[in-house]
Amino acid sequence: AQRRERARQREESARRRRPLQQRVRAAETEVARLEKEQAALVATLNQAGPETDYGKLNRRLTEIQYELRIATEAWEAAGRELETLDREEAGPIDGSD
Repeated sequence: AQRRERARQREESARRRRPLQQRVRAAETEVARLEKEQAALVATLNQAGPETDYGKLNRRLTEIQYELRIATEAWEAAGRELETLDREEAGPIDGSD
């Protein structure tokens, strides 16, 4: 009976943890994509010629900064939720469990 209960608890934990881990991975992927695009745009600015559309590049860089902030906040929120779940599952620290 105890083994079944522990197995049930592990399954419940995995069920709760999975979407949070997916959110963390998705946010990390988005941050990496945006940082790569940002680096490419900065490189373009550094090698700019007379035909360079500075306004367009600067607008996109501004958008990327905003999108990075949103993705980073999503990553942090999911990470905090995972930490909270870890603490809840760990139980009391004093060993009186």
